[in-house]
Amino acid sequence: MISVLSKVIICMLLFTNVAVSFQQTQLQRLVFCWCQGRVDGTCLYAGGFGNPSKGSSRKGVEAKNKVSTSTKKKIQIKQRVLEEYGGDIAKGTEQRVQTFMSALPPEVQEVANLYKKVRLWDASMSSLSVMQQANVPQRDIEGAKRARAQLEASLLELGLTENDIHNIFQKITWDASADAKAMNAKIGKMPEVIEERVNRACRIVAESVRKKSWKDGSCLDVGCGHGTLVPNLTRAGIYPNQITGVDLSPEMIRNAKSMHRGVNFIDTDFLRFDPAKKFDAIIFCSALHDLPDMEQSLVKAASLLQPGGKLVLLHAQGAQNVVSQHRANPVLVKRLLPDRDELAVLANKMNLVLELQPWEPGSDMDEKEGYLAVLLKNLDN
Repeated sequence: MISVLSKVIICMLLFTNVAVSFQQTQLQRLVFCWCQGRVDGTCLYAGGFGNPSKGSSRKGVEAKNKVSTSTKKKIQIKQRVLEEYGGDIAKGTEQRVQTFMSALPPEVQEVANLYKKVRLWDASMSSLSVMQQANVPQRDIEGAKRARAQLEASLLELGLTENDIHNIFQKITWDASADAKAMNAKIGKMPEVIEERVNRACRIVAESVRKKSWKDGSCLDVGCGHGTLVPNLTRAGIYPNQITGVDLSPEMIRNAKSMHRGVNFIDTDFLRFDPAKKFDAIIFCSALHDLPDMEQSLVKAASLLQPGGKLVLLHAQGAQNVVSQHRANPVLVKRLLPDRDELAVLANKMNLVLELQPWEPGSDMDEKEGYLAVLLKNLDN
């Protein structure tokens, strides 16, 4: 039987937009193709490839051959990954999640299940009105209290924190899906509207990096995954050796290293990341909501910025997208993105200047431009 946890994680992975590589509808079409066990050019390659018109030049024929070679390579990549996932990406990811969870020590599995139970309870209660909460059966309330007490006792006994358990869920999720997501990046294309939002954020990063020196500046990509931002950052004028990417998932980092040469990729918990130098810009792209403690992560990022550096927060699909993710899976997504008021308070606390405020979740501008916030570290900090 497939566990509730596996179903929740797979639904989160496949039917919410947690990365910028594919729109939701496009990803669902891909999953459909995968589940059918076939290669469908219409699903994989938007627009397809047409035949050259009559009277095509030699150059046109060469271009056709080049496209044909590229298409074959993409098909080979997809077939190889399909084999690795047992012929079905969704089921294969489920199986990987189950395998990784079962490999944990029994006492950690028990704590993880308690943590999940408590997170789901807290999320369900927070969604109720005061009157609805008053009608919750007392036995359910008492059961939740016992689960929380047991969780706290078990964490203390094992020397773990709730952040550690959150990271276990995150690591397993992204390790299980890393190869499939890297394949998406290799054979697919970022939607134009999303790419323009990503490019805008990367240009801000590049401006901050290049202010210091043409080639001495540096930037940090937190939650870099398989290196999604590397092409956008390099097009914005940043050299690969100026980029450092950190991610909790070793499998994501393995894919990143194979796809992007010259970039410094590190698999680590960001809150434990201790670099030898500070950065001229730090970006969180579709990653901030995945971290175990959002405020602590922002404070950490501020401490790693050079004076005059910029902290860029991006969720190209918009803040409302994270609202949907939180409702669908509060275990993986503990809270929403900080709004402009919360960011203003945090900026003051971190001695940063809020240069660009994000739009409100669900607003027309949030839908039109996505979530983007920029904070500046003063030169005297």
